[in-house]
Amino acid sequence: MRTKNWLIVSAVLCAMLLGPAGAFAQSVTGQVFQLIGALDVITVDDSYIKPVISKQTITTQHIINLALGNSSTSLVPANKVLALVVATETNMAAMIVLDTVTTSNLATFVIFTTDGVAVKGKGTGVFSGLVAPVSLGNDTNGISGGFLAMSGSMTLTTSNTLASFKGNSVIGSIRCRVRSNDFDAIVTKGKLTTVRKLPFSLPIPEFP
Repeated sequence: MRTKNWLIVSAVLCAMLLGPAGAFAQSVTGQVFQLIGALDVITVDDSYIKPVISKQTITTQHIINLALGNSSTSLVPANKVLALVVATETNMAAMIVLDTVTTSNLATFVIFTTDGVAVKGKGTGVFSGLVAPVSLGNDTNGISGGFLAMSGSMTLTTSNTLASFKGNSVIGSIRCRVRSNDFDAIVTKGKLTTVRKLPFSLPIPEFP
């Protein structure tokens, strides 16, 4: 019953997020923050006659590996991190796989719209968006779609830019591919937190 409820939530949020593509039709530069955390998921493997449902945890390392087409258990180099690129003045953001040495976006995991209310620099932020607008990885390992919504506490600077974000509530659905097997990972809860602001800005990926 719980899985069925989450599938209903998934369908509703997907309908909300598949709105006007024009919301992403501009080039914006945003601040960059490294993210760490984990997502508790229910996986639905429909490659069998009877779908197999199980509980698992997806870490930022798993996301990085799958987005780059690597085995989910591969060692992630220190210069490759999951990052949040955000421009609070435009309500646009993205979650990307970042190379901190070359300061390049290696893969766009989620394109978000943002909303939030802050009083005296502190408040609540909400991010919601589409996972892998362009399929990531390869035929063996990858991420090919879904949605993600997260909310949590945020701190703004005196110039109204983001200082930190702690995502205490994350829900959604991620279409994964592991060892050539495609399945849905339904996010039931999770936490994603900014751990450091990086000393450069990056363009926020546009919706294709």
